[in-house]
Amino acid sequence: MSFVIRLRTGDGTVRLLGDLVFETVEEAYLDACAAIPEAAGAELRARRNPFRCAFLIAEHDGAVLMEVPFSDILPPSERESSRSDPALLPVRALWDVALLRARVDRARQLRSQVEERQRRAALKIDRSFRLIEQSRIRHFSGADATGR
Repeated sequence: MSFVIRLRTGDGTVRLLGDLVFETVEEAYLDACAAIPEAAGAELRARRNPFRCAFLIAEHDGAVLMEVPFSDILPPSERESSRSDPALLPVRALWDVALLRARVDRARQLRSQVEERQRRAALKIDRSFRLIEQSRIRHFSGADATGR
């Protein structure tokens, strides 16, 4: 199964975001989160409110599985300050890009660590099953050899 990311703008328009295809929902989610600061900046430059936008993670055939609103990723302080002084929003959005990217990088690192631990655990389980099977074979082959 493969997944794609679509952008839904504040006016409800939905369009495919590039031609990237992801193997897992998690990869698509992390990529969407990482792309929000840049996409929010593009919305701001077009004089549109980025807090009304969202990325939609969908199966390749179009079925939407998850929505990632920009407002969930952009810091709350930006939403509050944008009400009082909209001119500050682009400055704060650009300021927080590094922080958001660091969070996404950390999430990717954690995911890699979890995957590595899962891989190691699977190897240990597989090795345990093999040892049990070898023990059974030795036990039964020894019993057959002695005639018991």
